[in-house]
This record gives sequence, structure tokens and C-alpha cells, in this order.
Amino acid sequence: MIRPLSLVLCTTFALALNACKGGGAELVKAQEKFAEDACACKDLECVKKVQAEQQKWVAEHGAAATGSEEDAEKIAAANKKLTDCVTKLATASAGK
Repeated sequence: MIRPLSLVLCTTFALALNACKGGGAELVKAQEKFAEDACACKDLECVKKVQAEQQKWVAEHGAAATGSEEDAEKIAAANKKLTDCVTKLATASAGK
């Protein structure tokens, strides 16, 4: 059950690194949406679907975006939100 969490964390970490290198407003908007979607999940299967969408988006758009330090801060906040939600869900699922 921790595996989906670790995969999401790796993906969000990669997004944050892209932002620091110039991720851009488009990346901010996408990561905020992925965080909202993950936080709406009620089970880990849902998280896996969000993760797949996130990975697809990064593969298609992540490298092309450009941005600022402010973008990186916004992405870090979205990453924290996503990570907190998925951690809470994974912890609850592991306790069942």
C-alpha cells in the first residue's frame, strides 16, 4: 500500500525539480489540479489513476514549461498538499 504513495512522491519531487529549473505557470496549474484530484480520492486505486495522469502530463508537457521562483514555491505548496492527502489515505488504508 505504500508503493502508490512512494510513486506519487517521486513524481511530485520530479515536478518540483522541474519548477526550480523553470517549470512555469502551466506546471503550477497542472500540479494544483493533480493535488486537488488526489485529495478527492477515497482509495489508493484513485490515487494510482491521478498518478498515471500526472506522469502522462509531465512526459508530454513538463520539459517545455518555463517559470520563476514564485512558480516553484506554488508547486512546492501543491506538492505538500498532494503528499499530505496521499499519506493520510495510505495510512488509513494500511490500518484496515
